[in-house]
Amino acid sequence: MWLRDLLAFLPAPKPRGSGKYDAKQLVAQSLAEPVAPFSAIPERFVHDIWVGRMFDTARITTTTGAPVQIVHTGELNRDAGPDFTSAHVRIGETTWRGDVEIHVRSSDWVV
Repeated sequence: MWLRDLLAFLPAPKPRGSGKYDAKQLVAQSLAEPVAPFSAIPERFVHDIWVGRMFDTARITTTTGAPVQIVHTGELNRDAGPDFTSAHVRIGETTWRGDVEIHVRSSDWVV
């Protein structure tokens, strides 16, 4: 199952009033929980997918079409904090270095 297929389950944002988007409404809609069986995916399984790059790394793009390259998945953090540290991800011409946090349910994120 591809990320874009999972994201297809999220409702599309709807404009309010003047045609502008309401930020609170967008957050509420984007944090909708996926329906089963996707909510039963163990986080450790997603870790293994990330570390093993078990996805089509040649075709990853942002929603605007910029290419995404996973240079280094980072080091597994066995303590409190992010799941992986010192990761390198290139988006377009920019290389981002930092931490990666993985969750399988949007409700695990604090907004």
